[in-house]
Amino acid sequence: MPLVRIDIVKGVRSPEQVKKLADVVQRVLLDHFNAPLAIVTKYVEAVA
Repeated sequence: MPLVRIDIVKGVRSPEQVKKLADVVQRVLLDHFNAPLAIVTKYVEAVA
């Protein structure tokens, strides 16, 4: 099961940008590593 951790600087990106980033990462995992969308876990943390 693929696990992706994304750390971003708090307050720099809008919620829409964060969602888009997570969606793109998920799409890359599917397209290039054949990881089914149902088993990909994404963890996004905003850090100061």
